[in-house]
Amino acid sequence: MTPLATTPAVRISADEFFRQPNWERCELVDGELVEMPVMSGQGCMIAVILSAFLHTYVRSRNLGIVLDSETTYQCFGVDSDRIRRPDLSFISKGRLPREQFLEEHIQIAPDL
Repeated sequence: MTPLATTPAVRISADEFFRQPNWERCELVDGELVEMPVMSGQGCMIAVILSAFLHTYVRSRNLGIVLDSETTYQCFGVDSDRIRRPDLSFISKGRLPREQFLEEHIQIAPDL
C-alpha cells in the first residue's frame, strides 16, 4: 500500500487571519488556521447562562467588560502567529484601552 501524499500546511500571519475564508470558526495556532469544533446545544446554553450571570455581576459593580467567543486575542508575546478565541472572557476595568476595540485582535490576555 502506498502512503497518501500530504500537502504541507500553509502558514499565515496574524495580519492575514481575517482575510481567510471561514475565519469566523477558526483560531490561528503557530501560523496554521485551525477550525474550532461547533459547540453542542448544551454547550451553547451553558455559555449563554455563564455570560448572562458574569455580565450582570461585572456591570453592576463596574468591574470591566465581558466578551463572547467572537473576540480574538493575540496576546502571546513573541508568538505573534497565535490567535485564540475563548468561549467567554472578562477584562478588568482600566486594563483595556478604548482604542484596542478598534484593533483587529485584543493584544492583552483576559483576566478570565
